[in-house]
Amino acid sequence: MVTADGGVQWRDPATGTVRWSVPGPGRLPPERRANTAAVSPDGRSAAVVAPDGTVRVVSVGTDDVRQLAGSNARAVGYAGDNLLVGGADGLLAVWRTGREPDRLVGPGAAYTDILAGSPDGLAVRLTGQGTLVFVDVRSGDELGRVALPLPGRSTGLAPWGATGAVADPGGREFVTATDSGEVLRWSVDPADWTRAACDVAGRDLTRADWRLFVGTAAPDELSCPR
Repeated sequence: MVTADGGVQWRDPATGTVRWSVPGPGRLPPERRANTAAVSPDGRSAAVVAPDGTVRVVSVGTDDVRQLAGSNARAVGYAGDNLLVGGADGLLAVWRTGREPDRLVGPGAAYTDILAGSPDGLAVRLTGQGTLVFVDVRSGDELGRVALPLPGRSTGLAPWGATGAVADPGGREFVTATDSGEVLRWSVDPADWTRAACDVAGRDLTRADWRLFVGTAAPDELSCPR
């Protein structure tokens, strides 16, 4: 878990006892605590955004703390073994090893601090207008966009100020939750996209259809079930 000062604690799941911890750089304001920390899928490291916009990567069970270059980070997440850092400038930095990011993606939009990644290298970000943007972090290609429905009731916050997103462990869908309590599941399985397109078209799909309406490389099989 991440503490209010940006530190990292590992606790016994049965007793809650702190088994190992690293102190943080300073207390984080409540509005900056969403997506300001992420744990790698293998549980060996955690990335934390400090109040000054720097990112620290902490190795579990050791005193090894590495600070990444840059000081404008707003959110962090993991997509497989890729560390994702969302900047205040809208850029998404993809880190693996080294002193500089392997790739910069975007910006193309004004993004919120919502950032999530799937095990197979897919990232999802949320724009300030409530649109989910799906990105392949290996190529940097944008794969698609979908608009979230407005929250069902107002809480006095900006509509997307308390929205969360997470990928399922299998990488086949993302789940979003808004501050009004609405939870939605979004499939990222191409087979589900094909079935949905077939239902709308009422016929077999063509590669031209796929390029026009989906915008990515078409799958090999585009025939619809009869």
